[in-house]
Amino acid sequence: MKDVNNYFAVKLNRSIKAKGIYAPPDLKKNPTAPICAKAVSLWLAHGTPLLQTVKSGKIEEYLSARNVTGGGVQGERYLGKVVRWYSSTDNSLPPLTYAQNGNLVPKTTGARALMTMDVNMYHPPDLDYTWYYKEAIRIAVDTGCREFLTEEQIALITPPPKVKKARKTKEQKQ
Repeated sequence: MKDVNNYFAVKLNRSIKAKGIYAPPDLKKNPTAPICAKAVSLWLAHGTPLLQTVKSGKIEEYLSARNVTGGGVQGERYLGKVVRWYSSTDNSLPPLTYAQNGNLVPKTTGARALMTMDVNMYHPPDLDYTWYYKEAIRIAVDTGCREFLTEEQIALITPPPKVKKARKTKEQKQ
């Protein structure tokens, strides 16, 4: 449970009830990489490894979408008022931004816009499985499951420690 409005519940028959940001997308809600919440729910209910689920989703499960007032752009390409994207391994891609003011659309650094999609499409070659795996780990931590993750998994989402600068001694200051 992240909070009273956002949680997973594993029922006695091992089915999942997901609420809030972890619920499957519907017409009332923009999708936000639902493969990540699916990975956590299958891990909780059945012990399915997070990465196994992350690598086996349908293309639409990797997509995030957002209404962008005034329209969105990626570089020079105008995308429209609703933008859809997936996380990409292509580091040369510019982030998605608002056309009116140039502000960043949240969580689109390293994203590739995907405005038209073939329903038979498999995973694009630049799909960043690592990003989705880390996001699933973050969800597991946010919902109180940190103790059930491995040290390696926790290390993937833990920022490196800050390096303290050495203080100058009186002799060095002079």
